[in-house]
Amino acid sequence: MQLFSAPSPQAEISPADFAGRWYFCDDGWLGTLTLALTDGPALTGTFASERFGEEYRVTARAAELPHAIELVIHDYNWLPEQRYAGRLMTRSRSAIAGSSLWQDTPFGFFATRASYPLGRYRPGVARGEDFVGSWTAYLDGELATVVLSFDPDSGTLHGSCTVGSDRFEVAGRPGGTVPHEVALTVRTGTDGEVAYLSGYLMSRPKNAVSGVLTVAGTRLGFIMIRYA
Repeated sequence: MQLFSAPSPQAEISPADFAGRWYFCDDGWLGTLTLALTDGPALTGTFASERFGEEYRVTARAAELPHAIELVIHDYNWLPEQRYAGRLMTRSRSAIAGSSLWQDTPFGFFATRASYPLGRYRPGVARGEDFVGSWTAYLDGELATVVLSFDPDSGTLHGSCTVGSDRFEVAGRPGGTVPHEVALTVRTGTDGEVAYLSGYLMSRPKNAVSGVLTVAGTRLGFIMIRYA
């Protein structure tokens, strides 16, 4: 079985695909990101933060990979610069997923063309149980359903990933460098490892994960959102 039905059309992506308006989720903090293409791979824009009620200057650059972008929000979040590394989902061109460092701690972020409600804030440090449930996943833009359970004795996650009519086995472990980190392996029973997902649970609402999906050596973006 193949995780994706067709090769990713990365070669067709240009810096202009990053331009426009995005709904931005930074570890659960929401805002609106607006980007315009300026010169070559460079973009500039603004970020309107709902948390702070202010607008901040943004600079960005499309990276060597056609679907990668580096974002900088200036004078934001008590930092001179907060930097974000993301990947445009090549199958939909409607979402960016990645991570950022704040005071040397990694956090997840994503940006989407449409807004997604993330539910109420749940306090406390992330635990293994926070990854349990049914998640709507966007794997490089391809829709999937991921269902996870947590075994407290082994500290591991187990479940399934369904893409179209294909069902894959999922296993992984929460935590890592930080409690809200997660690593998942998607595999079939006969073909072995299919893909790796490495990301961060939004540590505030605890019902979204974003990060990097690695398939056949290619690093892509993914988002998982839990509604139940």
